[in-house]
Amino acid sequence: MKNKNINLLNKNAWENVVEPFSKYREEIEVTSLFKRFCRLLGQKSAVLDLGCGTGIPFGKYISDRGHKLTGIDFSKNMIDKAKLNVPKGKFKFQTMNDITEIDFYNGIIASYSLQLLSPDTFKDVIAKCSTAMKKEGLMYVSLNEPTERESDYVFFMGENMFFKDYSEKNLVNIFRESGMEKTDIFRSVEDSETFGKEHMVEIIFKKTGPS
Repeated sequence: MKNKNINLLNKNAWENVVEPFSKYREEIEVTSLFKRFCRLLGQKSAVLDLGCGTGIPFGKYISDRGHKLTGIDFSKNMIDKAKLNVPKGKFKFQTMNDITEIDFYNGIIASYSLQLLSPDTFKDVIAKCSTAMKKEGLMYVSLNEPTERESDYVFFMGENMFFKDYSEKNLVNIFRESGMEKTDIFRSVEDSETFGKEHMVEIIFKKTGPS
């Protein structure tokens, strides 16, 4: 499937799942590694949340600690929810590959949102994130590592969508090409009624060189 069709498939899916997804996210807590990411940011840092969804829990956690949060999402329904959940945040109806800032953000969050991108778009977005970050800025990434799942398409909350897994080695190579290096990593295996068994990985990257 072409990049444009993947984006349209996923956009339509996420517009339709906002209510059940919102209830699911209310039960999620931020992880220890995400809390470390927040501690490493300077006070009142500018933080971008890629695919912010409803703003719960990550955007709210960031905003409640005095950081200047900007959330973007390609689902208008998700943006509407985020504005209600995180009133001090700034939210924009925007795709990730439309990032245009230069040397602006101290931190960037991508909680499972990068997996919705085609591989080519994924690399382009990481390059744009690096350009948008200040030197020594931090990026928190969480996603699923490859398992025995045969397809990059999943059926989630009644909707079909593209959702690609990535190995640590693959991620490190992609981020290194854009001037970012891994500083912290945490793995876990979770089994939920919503997603089944998942091999989850969280990584903090630091911008160490030019993008």
